[in-house]
This record gives sequence, structure tokens and C-alpha cells, in this order.
Amino acid sequence: MSPRSRSLDLRCPADRFDSQYAWHLYLLRLNLQCLRCSRNQFLPKRHARGIGATVRSPLLYMQATYAAFGHQSEICQVATQEYAREISRRICRHMIDEDLQRVVDAVEGNVKRFLPIPNLPS
Repeated sequence: MSPRSRSLDLRCPADRFDSQYAWHLYLLRLNLQCLRCSRNQFLPKRHARGIGATVRSPLLYMQATYAAFGHQSEICQVATQEYAREISRRICRHMIDEDLQRVVDAVEGNVKRFLPIPNLPS
């Protein structure tokens, strides 16, 4: 059985027929417009379920050396927006389908936890 995610609140990397990718990280993009959390609130819940995840390296303008030269977020608006919703999981070659499904199930459980509660006034 191949692991599958049924959630519309996540965006998985594109799988294109005309290219190959040497994956060492699996990136997920949280659909923050549909969730009641930020990426920083989502990560600890994932860790609590025994699923490691991290945030990628800060964008260049966020690093002290570049910030000292005056680089600001306005120059990278799309990258800044995507960075705020991305989480990554290192891909391990020894993972089997059951391991992958455990990751998918944990992520989906966290997504369900942070979905808006229906019929509540906003």
C-alpha cells in the first residue's frame, strides 16, 4: 500500500512527468487560510506524535549578514509567504510504506485538529 493523503489543507510537492527529483527533503505547505494555526503551532503537535519535522533554513534576507546590508522582505514577497507555511521532513531511505503512512496519518491528524470549528461565529 502506498501512503496517501486525503487532505486539501496541505500542498504536496508537484510530481511532474518530465523531470526527476533527487529528494532528500519532503516539503509540505500548510494551507494557513484553512487552518486555525501557524506553522510554528503545527510543528510541536507533529513532534508530540513522534514525527520529526523542521523548518528550512531562513531566507537569505532573514540571515544577519544579509540583513546588515539592508535586505528586506519586500524583495522576496512570494518566498516570504511560502516560507511561513512550509515544513519539511527529511527522507530516510530505510523508511518503509508503513513508516510513511504513519507520517501521513500524523500530519492529517494535526490538520484535523486545527481545522475551523463549523458553525462558530468568527
